[in-house]
Amino acid sequence: TKVNDIWYVGIHLEHSDSWGEYRQEQINFLLNKFGNKKTVLMGDFNSGYEWPEQKILIDSNWSSYFPGLTYPSHKPYKGIDGFWISPDLKVNIRQVKMILNTPKLVNNELIYLSDHFGVFMEFKEL
Repeated sequence: TKVNDIWYVGIHLEHSDSWGEYRQEQINFLLNKFGNKKTVLMGDFNSGYEWPEQKILIDSNWSSYFPGLTYPSHKPYKGIDGFWISPDLKVNIRQVKMILNTPKLVNNELIYLSDHFGVFMEFKEL
């Protein structure tokens, strides 16, 4: 979605831990489409900012905002949900936080509607 000359792109990359090469291909595709635009990539990267497949974003001077451990939400042990902001987009980050995914009672069992914490970012373009 494009709002006020900024692209906001929802991400859900390949989920298997061992398929980093596919996530790299997905990231390359996104950079080919949005690399020269004001862009926020956001969502489930299924890898953290320090993982090898994210190196192209780091090398391209994108800024990462991964607030912490998000997966799984009931007992998180890795952070894979967050944001990357393109170098052309200059922003003042006001807050980046995780939002607890509240479980629902289904057939007398607590069920998480997602296996991740949600992430939220508030920023102002400079």
